[in-house]
Amino acid sequence: MKKEDVFIASSINDLGDDRLYLHGDLGEINKEYVCSGKDIYFRFVFCEDAGGEVKYDGSQEELNERIKASAVTVVIFNEKVGKYTVEELEIALETQKNSGHPFVFLYFRKDAECDPVGKEKVLELAREYGLEPKEYADPSEIVNTVFQKIREYCQ
Repeated sequence: MKKEDVFIASSINDLGDDRLYLHGDLGEINKEYVCSGKDIYFRFVFCEDAGGEVKYDGSQEELNERIKASAVTVVIFNEKVGKYTVEELEIALETQKNSGHPFVFLYFRKDAECDPVGKEKVLELAREYGLEPKEYADPSEIVNTVFQKIREYCQ
């Protein structure tokens, strides 16, 4: 069975409820692809799934390697624009530029009072790589977009 990672990058505390929703709903994709004979299993990776050194001392090395190996990376911002989440976006975009993967999605929570300096930095990075950021009001919007891209990937 082929295993593919879907990396979800965001501030842990800033988007806790949305992250829980994504973890549950995105997991449903495996029912479609494992059970339908496609023989592909998608692992959903969050930074807190990595080793303790990532959570406690801020080391990004392990996460960056997971991003580089991912089929899909979803980066989400709300009010906080954390330096590690920006780094994860940059790693995903640079890897995509060099190898064609991962598919990268960039979202901002609609109506959030996002740090304007941080948001502008992220938008500049997106423009540099030709990525169109999207806004979302409900995490189901992210799930629908990611499902669609995974279906295309599996064809």
